[in-house]
Amino acid sequence: MHAPWRSALLLLSLVAVAVAVAAAEGAGPAPPISSTAAHQQPAEPGAGEAAALVGLVSAMGADQQLLASLNETVAREGTLCGWHFQHLGSFSSDILCNNATGAITSVYLSGHFNGTLPIHGWQALGSLAELSVGFPLSGQLAAAFPDSLQELYLASNSFTAISPDWRPPPHLHNLSLLYNQLNQTLEQQQSWLAAAPELQVLDLDHNSLHGTVPIDLALPPSLTQLSLSSNKLSSTLPPIRLPRSLQNLTLSENQLSGSLPQGWVLPPSLNLMYLYSNRFSGTLPVDVELPPSLQILNLDSNALSGTIPATWLPPNLTHFGASNNRLSLPPNGYLPLPPSLVRLVLSDNPLNGPIPSSLSNATSLKELELNTCSLSGTLPAAPLPPSLESLSLASNSLSGSVPWAAWDLPASLDFLSLASNRLTGPLPATLPASLESFSLGGNALSGTLPAQLLASLPASFDVSSNRLTGPLPPALALSPGSLSGPLKPAWIDLSNNSLSGPLSSGWDCGLGCRLNLSSNQLSGPLDLEGPAPSFNPTWLAYDTVDLSLNRLTDQMICAPVVDILPSALAF
Repeated sequence: MHAPWRSALLLLSLVAVAVAVAAAEGAGPAPPISSTAAHQQPAEPGAGEAAALVGLVSAMGADQQLLASLNETVAREGTLCGWHFQHLGSFSSDILCNNATGAITSVYLSGHFNGTLPIHGWQALGSLAELSVGFPLSGQLAAAFPDSLQELYLASNSFTAISPDWRPPPHLHNLSLLYNQLNQTLEQQQSWLAAAPELQVLDLDHNSLHGTVPIDLALPPSLTQLSLSSNKLSSTLPPIRLPRSLQNLTLSENQLSGSLPQGWVLPPSLNLMYLYSNRFSGTLPVDVELPPSLQILNLDSNALSGTIPATWLPPNLTHFGASNNRLSLPPNGYLPLPPSLVRLVLSDNPLNGPIPSSLSNATSLKELELNTCSLSGTLPAAPLPPSLESLSLASNSLSGSVPWAAWDLPASLDFLSLASNRLTGPLPATLPASLESFSLGGNALSGTLPAQLLASLPASFDVSSNRLTGPLPPALALSPGSLSGPLKPAWIDLSNNSLSGPLSSGWDCGLGCRLNLSSNQLSGPLDLEGPAPSFNPTWLAYDTVDLSLNRLTDQMICAPVVDILPSALAF
């Protein structure tokens, strides 16, 4: 067939489908929506399916650029297989087909839509297995999709409800409606959930779901992931019966309150459970046994109290977070941490006691955060886990010297904070090259600043408000690997110590550096303008240097350095 005739026939098909979709959308109230209702027979692969899809996209109120690209491709190729469109340089749209039959199997549409999702017309795409449309479609989800559809992604739209009459495709495996405006209860989802026997992933995060969690919530038996975080669910959490296949459960960032359910039977395959940022109170029920399969548990930011039962630390746990609660250690101070643990965050709890000796069991630990836990006693003089990347014990009452030699700071360490304790003793002679942040401010450390240490500082170095003495070493430099770019800010804080002596031009920490040497006993002339300045670092024009409350004088005017602000220099 000649190209002009083919284009004319395709144009007529597009018009016909668009009229059919529009007529169906305006036909008034419809009977209960079924995915198997014969609203439309599947179109022929190629031109027929292309025409049907263009009609659907038009009905959704797509922008003119995307529509023009679809129409041009259909007129030129007679099919939409392999179509790709880059929208505004960031959002891409694609259409994929079965190589053997040419039927459309996957549709990914991103851009600007100012309409609703058509109820009818989708069944023309009889082989469609995956559909992703965004954004911002509005209205209800009520579409009758073909039975072939398995993956449906409608995230980041403005849907306000799932129609109570909606029936999902019988083989739907994945439904994502996160970042919408669903203003419904979970009870209102019961009818369509009961009609999705093969659903595996349900993501309703970041909506406005409200009301209680029904104890008889009917969840599909094949469900592996249930995501309901960042909604407005309230009241207590009942011991809902979860499918045995469930692996991920997220109920975080809601308004759930009261005690966690006694005797709650959790699925044997559960791998992740997020309950953080709710209003749960009371103790962790000892009769709830977390399954051995659980690896990630987050209880942060609730009002839980009492001790942490051993049953809440299953043998394969890798990530445990319970910060910002009212939890305490068992009377014997022993917390049975599994060797598999990689991340432990218990900050802002009244643990009240020494650092748990059982930390030595966590040989795989990468992150330990026990800030503001009312910890006392000394730091354990034992090697740190070789894989440790972050150690934070700030704002406690830990005392004694830091056992630098016994700790043998691992080469993987990039964050260390022991600030605001009662620690004494000297600074370490060296730090790992991997370290990016070192914070020991607000202690009682003494001794001098090791020259070798200052020759390889991390990007952030804070030893302010200690009892360090002695002259400043002649030079300062950041380690070559600590900065990702020439203008990345660095923070060096040596303020509120008793450092003395002159300040030389060797104290140059590079462009973008912030240096605080205030409240020390630095003295001597400070020549800022002479032919050979004694202190003229190259980064003055880029950020802040604080030399206030010292004994420095300006050599040019023979007076104390007070309120002289050349460039960004602060005295």
